[in-house]
Amino acid sequence: MTASIILIGGAGFLGSALRTVLAARGHEVLVVGRGAAPALGDRETYVRADDLNQLPGLLAATPSDAIIDLAYATVPSTSAGDPVGDFSDNLGALLRHLELARSLRPRRYIFVSSGGTVYGDAPSPVAETLAGRPLSPYGITKLACEHYALLYYRVHDVPAIVLRPSNVYGPGQRPRAEQGIIAAAFGAAIDRRPLPLFDGGAQIRDFLYVDDFCAAVMAVLDRGSIGDIYNVGSGAGISIRDLLDRIGTITGEDGLSVRLDPRPRRRFDVSASVLDIARLASATGWAPATGLDIGLRQTWDWLKSR
Repeated sequence: MTASIILIGGAGFLGSALRTVLAARGHEVLVVGRGAAPALGDRETYVRADDLNQLPGLLAATPSDAIIDLAYATVPSTSAGDPVGDFSDNLGALLRHLELARSLRPRRYIFVSSGGTVYGDAPSPVAETLAGRPLSPYGITKLACEHYALLYYRVHDVPAIVLRPSNVYGPGQRPRAEQGIIAAAFGAAIDRRPLPLFDGGAQIRDFLYVDDFCAAVMAVLDRGSIGDIYNVGSGAGISIRDLLDRIGTITGEDGLSVRLDPRPRRRFDVSASVLDIARLASATGWAPATGLDIGLRQTWDWLKSR
């Protein structure tokens, strides 16, 4: 078995997008997932997460260039109802991934965290130097995973880098999943069902197009500093209500509307989250290339085509 990149959690939205980019760059990608194998390209191999303990022996002769860890079993809303499950399902898996990295000695181990939840309510734009004060079990566990990744760097020389992405959206994101307001809003318009709107949509969020996220990962693979933390976002904020107005304008061109179902504020929702992306730009030269209006239209076009 050969692999230049091990992509843990590679069957989901972000993983599928990254696989396409990695394969285009000529990488052999070993995709690790929990369920049945997705449709794979010529340069891709699939291994179930349950078989991770076999990888050091299988890959010893051809060490991987990097491990990209996207795996996570929960989202903020589910973690609030089951904090024990959030902790046990995610932190133990992360430690197994770090032990794998310790054994394989890749050039980079990239842990994808969450810029939208680890900081909690903080002045925007928020930089990596600010101590996190998460409001959800999801954010707390993500922050704990970051600390373990950086511990393994300091103590075991695992070449860890932490990425904190904002709200990534775009083609490939499932419209009926529990995470991703943009995909959910488009899906609600298609299905002609109401979309829950919490606290009147007053929350401010930072949205990043999926191609820009993938470009950031590639930049960090090439030029990121081991042991560092990088925000990955657009650097600009928009309220959920204003976002839905833009989405409604787009769907309205096809005779569809986004009907809203007002709900009260959830206590684990951060009121504002906009990321300062200066550190990543300075270290790698990366910058987001897709504006929100273009990204929304490209997402809508992709969903309509399905």
